[in-house]
Amino acid sequence: MPLVTIKVFEDELSHAQTEDLIHKVTEAVIPFVGEKLRDNTWVVIEEIASGSWGIGGKRLVLKMFAQFGHRSKQLGLTALRVGELPMKIISVNVGLPREVVWKSMTVQTGIFKDPVDGPVKIRKLNLAGDQQADLTVHGGAAKAVYAYPAEHYEYWRKKLPEVPFSWGKFGENLTTEGLTEETLCIGDHLRVGSAILMVTQPRMPCYKLALRFDRDDMVKRFLMSQRSGFYFSVIEEGEVHAGSKVEILSRDPHRVAVVDIVRLYLGQAHDPDLLYRAMNVSPLPQNWKAELAVRVEHA
Repeated sequence: MPLVTIKVFEDELSHAQTEDLIHKVTEAVIPFVGEKLRDNTWVVIEEIASGSWGIGGKRLVLKMFAQFGHRSKQLGLTALRVGELPMKIISVNVGLPREVVWKSMTVQTGIFKDPVDGPVKIRKLNLAGDQQADLTVHGGAAKAVYAYPAEHYEYWRKKLPEVPFSWGKFGENLTTEGLTEETLCIGDHLRVGSAILMVTQPRMPCYKLALRFDRDDMVKRFLMSQRSGFYFSVIEEGEVHAGSKVEILSRDPHRVAVVDIVRLYLGQAHDPDLLYRAMNVSPLPQNWKAELAVRVEHA
């Protein structure tokens, strides 16, 4: 059989997605090479550029060469949609505020959340059985529900091998599959279970994340990873449970991804057009726009 070599510059493809990629690469190569595809033919995928293609999927642009002995021929560029995951809720997590001792201080926090079985009501300001502690910076209509991708847990397990992980570790209400900061945009509407939610903002971590992980560097690690998770406001109340499907109902026309806001905040995106689009996204809270306004002035 021909040998297909793939140089992948993305380190987040699961085993199933990689197998899917190899299968689709093989299918894409055959029309280019035709009958010349023989046992001594090497098809080399030299370059893979990743981008978003729908929710939960990846668009991989392949620069392909067929090598015949010492001679090679560029086969051209093609785009494949690879490894799209179903969008669903992996875990629903709730918790009430508790007092904990941290750095010789008594702190009240609602970051400790545990998975629950069965349906949970999503209300306008929170989930049933859940509550935020400091309402000056947590909670409210624009932060009624916090979600975090299950896909990120593997990244954190590798970075922090000594830390035990279970769903809800980041204080999220919903642990999701198939949703990412790159593909979800501010203002997108989703049906989650029977509720309708709207994406409002990324999470900016406070010291309570450091408390949860018992690491002083956790806030910086979290922020720089750009794995922020995302907050929702509740458009229509409903119920959700582990295994509930997620459906995209509408996409905001400004197309400002959650991760775009993080990158703008960190000064990692030097794009005046993106800045102005972000400033015009109505669902983005005013405090975020105030932060970004400083960057608009210096753009």
